[in-house]
Amino acid sequence: MINHSNYIKPLVLILCLSSLLFSALSVTGHGYHPPDDASRHVAKVLSGKDWREILVVRDDFGVDSHPGWHWILTAFYRLTGTDSDGLMVFSIVFMFLLFTVAGLFVFRHQEAWLWALLIYAVFNFSLIWRLVIGRPYIFSMFVLLLFFYLYEVIRDKQRPIWELVALTVLIALTTWIHCAWHLWFMPLFAILVARDFRSFKLIAFSILLGILLGSILVGNPLHFFYQTTTHLYEATSSYEVKRQLVSEFQPFAGDSQGVLIVAFFLLLRKIRGRWDNKVVDNPIFITMILGWLGGFVAVRFWNDWGWVALMYWVAKELDQFLGDFSDYFLSLKRLVFVTTACLALFLCISNDRDSRWSLSATATKDVPSVDIPEHKEALPQKGGILYSNNMGVFYRIFYQNPHAEFRYILGFEPVWMPKEDLKIYRKIQLDSSNKNYQPWVKKMRPEDRLIIISNNKPEIEGLEWTKIVGQYWSGRVKDATR
Repeated sequence: MINHSNYIKPLVLILCLSSLLFSALSVTGHGYHPPDDASRHVAKVLSGKDWREILVVRDDFGVDSHPGWHWILTAFYRLTGTDSDGLMVFSIVFMFLLFTVAGLFVFRHQEAWLWALLIYAVFNFSLIWRLVIGRPYIFSMFVLLLFFYLYEVIRDKQRPIWELVALTVLIALTTWIHCAWHLWFMPLFAILVARDFRSFKLIAFSILLGILLGSILVGNPLHFFYQTTTHLYEATSSYEVKRQLVSEFQPFAGDSQGVLIVAFFLLLRKIRGRWDNKVVDNPIFITMILGWLGGFVAVRFWNDWGWVALMYWVAKELDQFLGDFSDYFLSLKRLVFVTTACLALFLCISNDRDSRWSLSATATKDVPSVDIPEHKEALPQKGGILYSNNMGVFYRIFYQNPHAEFRYILGFEPVWMPKEDLKIYRKIQLDSSNKNYQPWVKKMRPEDRLIIISNNKPEIEGLEWTKIVGQYWSGRVKDATR
């Protein structure tokens, strides 16, 4: 048999890269617009303002938690001169490719990673969807993926100096780009549970040093640690019922599809006679379990951390399985196998089932704009405040109006609000009747507006209501001068 490995291996890589690239571009080609934080990151860069100029913020908050991501967006904006939609496309494609392409270079058989993505895209697409949401947490997922790879090298290498340096740099970057530094203690704890004490000591030092360097990059380390710790505590505890929290801090149902996938691969090992306790007694599998258990408290433990461990573990299982057929996968038949996986993944991600990509584009069209004269009067005036019961109002209007000269009482996280306003907002979440809005109505000035998304005119007393566009209603105090 002719050895085709000289050109099959690069062709496999090209096929995998093309599949991922065209998948991302196809999603953005539908006009897809992420529903939440990607909008505020883009708008903040375009506004040139700090958060205190954008939001009404409590006195002890205001430090930018994602300065690294805003630096990257700013650099791309200045380099290309693109507009807000161009920055949004860059956010989606860059973050998606960063995570998905990294996996191609971690495993011996690139298609092992591609098949792992495909399996999950078929069984539970919602987690694949989170990869095209254009947010900086995906950078942390990318670093966690490399963390598992570097861990295995550090564990097996006598003097893993460069691997430890690389890990330190990656932790510093993710602290600067995405502020969830505290979650790195989860995989570190997993190493301790796995009783790999040598690696634990080495990696613990790298993580702590990386977090410190990252906080220095932010520019105000002490305030950064205070704000992120306080934010985490209050964002997960300031509620009467769990539904008041943002969706990512609510518990999940257990991701039964993920459990079945793990069970299948464990059973496959048993059937093949390749069982080894190290398959489950290792930091990667333990991180997966910790993330799964944590998901019953807050789903982000699973979505951003446990799921990455599962993907790495599944891809590694597939990589070892494919290694048993090395002669076969050095033949031309491998190209057929890989092409099928690439095509299936592309079709699975890119198709517009239930308008999952195109529908979001229509949601961003009918948004109030200060550039439209009939909208401008219904929006807060210069120096005014935009009150609302819906974070979607902030995301959409701020994205549409990054240079507007008013601030928002409710932004991307309720606990950033002054505590008095947070109490008002929490009551509105439980009961959106007229009485719970009255504390805000009494505070409102002529330049302020209360914006509500509703099919019908809001029944909130003390305000004059104007329908701006679509479902947006604007209320202003009745004695305001026209």
